[in-house]
Parts: sequence; C-alpha cells; structure tokens
Amino acid sequence: MKQNIEFDKETIKWWGVFTLCLTALILFIFNEYQTALQNTSATRLDPESLNTIITKSTIGLAFTIAILTLAWRPLKKRQKQNSLNTEHNNNSWLKHNLPFGVALWSDEGNLIDCNSQYRARLNLDLNDTVCGNSYVKTMKKVKAKNGYKIISDEALIRQLELTHHNGSSSLIDERPLNNGGFISLIFDNTEKAKAKQELEKLQNEQRKLTKQLHAQKIKAEAASRSKTSFLAHLSHDVRTPLNHIIGFSDMIAHQAFGPIGDERYLSYINEVKSSGEKLLNSFSEILELAQLEGGDLILKPEDIELAKILQSTANRHQASAKRAGLKIELNTPDEVILNTDKMCLERMISNIIENSIRFTPSGGVIKLNAWLADDGVVFEISDTGIGIAPERLKDLSQPFLLGDSAFTREGGVGLGIAISRSIAELNGGELAIDSSPAIGTTVAISLPTKITKIAKQTNVA
Repeated sequence: MKQNIEFDKETIKWWGVFTLCLTALILFIFNEYQTALQNTSATRLDPESLNTIITKSTIGLAFTIAILTLAWRPLKKRQKQNSLNTEHNNNSWLKHNLPFGVALWSDEGNLIDCNSQYRARLNLDLNDTVCGNSYVKTMKKVKAKNGYKIISDEALIRQLELTHHNGSSSLIDERPLNNGGFISLIFDNTEKAKAKQELEKLQNEQRKLTKQLHAQKIKAEAASRSKTSFLAHLSHDVRTPLNHIIGFSDMIAHQAFGPIGDERYLSYINEVKSSGEKLLNSFSEILELAQLEGGDLILKPEDIELAKILQSTANRHQASAKRAGLKIELNTPDEVILNTDKMCLERMISNIIENSIRFTPSGGVIKLNAWLADDGVVFEISDTGIGIAPERLKDLSQPFLLGDSAFTREGGVGLGIAISRSIAELNGGELAIDSSPAIGTTVAISLPTKITKIAKQTNVA
C-alpha cells in the first residue's frame, strides 16, 4: 500500500529548484543547438558538434539528477520522521487514556515505560518512574506507602492487593511477555474489596450465629433431658403415696373395721379416692411421656390381626361412649396382620378416641377407619364434636399447653395427643390433625409397618 507524501513548504521549495534546473537544461540544449546551426552553413549538424551538444546535455542531466536526489532524500527522511511522530503520538494517546495503569519492564527488571494511571494509582512521581528504574526499588516505595497482600505468586501470574491510606484498594496483575520482560497492570479494586470484606463479615457473623445456635441447642437438649428426668422421678415418687391414699380411702369406704358413723364421711372418702385416681392417671401420663421423650421405651413388635386389635380397642370404649350418648363405628380391612407393638398401638388409638368422647356432644358419631398403604397402614379417627380453632391446632403438639375452659373442663394435663404423636414418631410414622369448629375433628396416623395377608384355608372333601 502506497503512502501519501505530505507536500510541506520545504518539499515545494525543492521541487521548484528541480523544475528550474530542468527548464534551464532544456533552454541550454536548445540554445546550443541553435548556435551550432548558425555557425555552420549546413542544414544538419556535423557529428563533432552533435557530440559536443550531447556531452553538455549529459552533464546538465547529471547535474539535474543530483539536484533531484538531494531534494528526494530529505523528503523521505521527513516522511519517515512524520510517520514515527504520528505513531508515537498515537501510542502516547492510547497509553495515557487507558482506564487502568500499565508499566513495561525489561528482562533485567528495569522500567521501559508506564502511563500516568500507573503513577497515580501507586502514588508515584515522575522521578520514581524514570525509564531504567529498578522494579525492586519501585515496589519498595510502593509497599512503604501502601498496605499490601500477595494474592497469587505463581510462575506466570503474580497478583498483589494494595490498600491505600484513603481507604481505596488496587490490584496489581503481573504477567510475562512473549518477547521477554513482563507487564504490570493495575486496576481499581475498591468495590470488589468492599464486597469481599462484607462477605467475610457476613460469614463471620454466620459462623458466630451457628456457634450460638449450637450452644443453645446443647442447652435446650440438656434442659429437655433434665425436664424428662425430673418428670420421671416426680411421677415415680408421687405415685407411691397416691397409691396409699387411694388404698386407704377404698378401705375406709368399705368400712372394713366398723361403721364410720356419719354417711357424709363416706361421700368425702369417695371424693378423695376419685381425686387420687385422677391424679394418679395424670402422673402416669407424665411418666409415660417422659419415657417416650427420653427414649426409654423399648418397642416389642409382634404379629397382630388388625381387625381384632381395632375391635378390641373400640369395645373398650363402648361403655363410656354409650354413657355420653355417642356411637362408635368401625371400618377396617379383614385378614390383615401387622408387625408392631400391640400396647403402643392400643395406647395411641385409645388416646384419640378418649378425646373424641370427651369433646363430642350427645348424639354424635365417632368413626374409626383403617386403610392399607404401600408401606404400612393409615388410621383415621373422626368425630362430630365441637372441633378445634385453627389457632389452637399448633398448640396440640406441645404437651401441658391447656386451652380454654371448654377443653379443660374434664381435667387432665393435656397429654393424650402428645403421647399419641410420640408413639407414632417412635414407630417412624406421623400424626396429622384436621379440625373445624362446630363440625368435628379428624386425626390421621400413618404407621409404616410390615403387612401380611392371612392365608385362607380350603377344606378338601
């Protein structure tokens, strides 16, 4: 690609001189030719005269070429210089308008060149960035003025993080060049450093909260164990004197050692016995829940017929349901054997039925249903009782949380649901409650267990 020649004043002057010389040469040749013709009578020049003219023309042409050469050399030199100046100006503009600092270093670690951004970001002056300055000395000054930390120090990449006195941060990235030496790039790292600090702060707070949570969990578990142990010992220590109270009350009520004398004392004795029995039942529930929560209850799985165990449980509550004017309906699959703890299963279902009898008005119905699932059995106990408000459903999983007077009028410590839930979870199952005020309550219990069918025997005549 040809380069355009810039015709400045100096170039025009030299071209003018060349034109004048060439014109003078032409006029000289023409004048010599006319003079030679005038000196001869012939119409044509003789060879001697012609050779003279050619010789003089050759000398004049050589002189003209010499002048042209003298004019062309400074023109080419000036063009080359202008090109170098233009390239230098372009490189200088690019170098000083980069958005990051850049410095070039030789193989010996001497500075070749750098831009103003490099000096500004490292807080260096012109004397610190003179060409030929040592990299080691320059970095000593940088480290003396700024805090620094080595992020990476590998063979091909070396990174330093600088912290300036004004709170800003810079990242120096040094990489080798293909033709020898290396390049230093410096970027503004303030926002990234702030984000990193915030992240580290959040991580420290998270670790701190995790430790606190772990400590609180340990304390809560210790408190729960202490509570369970206290309830177990309290229930055990109270049951013995309660048994004495109930036993002596029963003996007095039967007047084993003669008549009391006043019939009112018999009524009082019966009240003492009834209250003692209720209190004993409450402490028995507390002891049972403490055993469940403490993991002291050992399950004893055995093969039982589902229909028989549910029928037996329903029959046990038929009398109390009849006194309350209620009807118990049973729907369960026949010829099914479950492998589970019989006493725990009876206790779990009995607690739910007792609650249904307690809170279902006369004329209501209690339904006990069972279905087979892919991995066990599902029990459902539903009633047409007073129901439970949505805000109270979440409290039913917490033992000892007693509701309004409608739910505590029959006495007790409110452990029936909690015990049933603990038994279900101890067997790997779940307990869920769905209830609507004035409509009724449904309790569903999913119990994973081994299920087998009873083989039917066929008599062969």
